[in-house]
Amino acid sequence: MAKTNFTWGKPSTLITYDLSNNEVSASEIAKASGGLLHTYVTIEKDSHKYMLPNTTLCFAGSKEQAKTTFINAFNNAKSSRSSCTISRLLITEIAWCSSYIED
Repeated sequence: MAKTNFTWGKPSTLITYDLSNNEVSASEIAKASGGLLHTYVTIEKDSHKYMLPNTTLCFAGSKEQAKTTFINAFNNAKSSRSSCTISRLLITEIAWCSSYIED
């Protein structure tokens, strides 16, 4: 298992969410965002790609942009027949914060 302490070097936004059911995955939402949302972070000091927890995405931009991007990508990723909804949403802007991750 890879693990490291690191500092977020540039402004990023973490999106953590719960859905009403598991019909839409984080990777489907990330794909529907056209590359704006990511299911991983790459740490510059070791160039390792660390996967984020299952209901967490990363966005390079403000929390307002992250919210709009996430909601649009979620709506594009879910099937038109799906009853899946966003039940909780936490969006946090981070920059120069110390963090720990293991994958």
